[in-house]
Amino acid sequence: MPLQSDLFKGDQRLEACLHFDASHVTPGSAGEFVTKIQKALFILDGAGIDPAEQGAYGPSTANAVLAYKKKRKIINYSYQTQADNIVGKMTIASLDKELVQVRLVPANPRWRDRIAKAGRQQPEREFHRHLLLAFGVSAGAPSAVPIGTPTTFDLGEQTISKKPEMPPLSPIEIKVDGVSPDPTPNTFFDWEVRVIFDESTTTLGKAATVFNDGFTVPNVLGGSFFFVWPWIRGGDLMMHVQGQVRGGSVEATFIAKIIGTDPDIGDIRAELGDDTMRRIANVESGFHQFERDSGTGRIVPKFNFKTNPQGQRVRGDGGAGICQITPPKADEVWDWKANVRKGKQIFGGARGAAAAYLGQHAQNGQFTNNLGLANAEAIRREAIQNFNGGHFWQWNAAANRWDASPPNNYVDLVLNASP
Repeated sequence: MPLQSDLFKGDQRLEACLHFDASHVTPGSAGEFVTKIQKALFILDGAGIDPAEQGAYGPSTANAVLAYKKKRKIINYSYQTQADNIVGKMTIASLDKELVQVRLVPANPRWRDRIAKAGRQQPEREFHRHLLLAFGVSAGAPSAVPIGTPTTFDLGEQTISKKPEMPPLSPIEIKVDGVSPDPTPNTFFDWEVRVIFDESTTTLGKAATVFNDGFTVPNVLGGSFFFVWPWIRGGDLMMHVQGQVRGGSVEATFIAKIIGTDPDIGDIRAELGDDTMRRIANVESGFHQFERDSGTGRIVPKFNFKTNPQGQRVRGDGGAGICQITPPKADEVWDWKANVRKGKQIFGGARGAAAAYLGQHAQNGQFTNNLGLANAEAIRREAIQNFNGGHFWQWNAAANRWDASPPNNYVDLVLNASP
């Protein structure tokens, strides 16, 4: 059974080893201090320590110390030579500095610059503030399991374009920092990309409605990760990467807020095409897919609302976007073109339903009505009302005609709206 032990206790770092009654460690020394040094040498240099020497400063440990000091040009000035295997304060400080730096960091300059501007955010709970290790005592080569400090990098606010297109995050590049030689090019990393949007975090979004979309790309060789967005989504972005370095795990998380951008009204009108659909979109949203949230000030999807007795806007039924699709799918919340397509599909269905509804009482092919409207206009008004809910016309059997009896003024609002 491997012996499991923490290299660090609480917030202590490797300097805490100096609390032992020794100003330096030489061959023949023994104890927990030696074990910690052996683990550090294995992590940083892959040193081959004889398992029989665990906790005892023997020949293989001495060779590892010598190789480490030569590589870092650490000189013991008491002996005026590099060719020694004494572990003194300079060596301990060097080991400590390197150990706490084993982590994943962004490699491409544009992300380093963005992180510098947005600010780096550490996780609320750092379960692995330092490296945790397992030192093997079984037969064969010694084993250590380094677990690097999970680090979160905040990429700030990212924006969906007017087209619409997702923000150009690819390629993301990372490297293992603190291990020499750099193992990144030969390491396989697992990536997870996830975007989560909770409508209840907005003032008008529908409560208990959460969109959680993501994908994973396992076994990516090297530190460069290129992907193509499979959809258009906004909300809280999380990109998590994890890899195995010398049998242990290193990981990092990139986070960002993805927000939307209203398209130009001319583009919306062109996409809507139909004159009636343009009027409907104007009434439903004023040609807006997004708006500034009154509570947080952040750009969020434009949601439906009701007005309370105090004249305040409160949560509605969850309708979203240019056509106020209810209930919307994630595409229709964040992709304005998908929202328009769905609106046109709904209205197309409403036209068919209106014709069938009025056709129940056709007279010589005409939908006789109290407003004297032609069939096309009678169908249009029924379809508009149907888009909002309910019927514009009610059959008057006594008069043998259709009478206008809308449940609200929605049709009048649409007919009087600017297309």
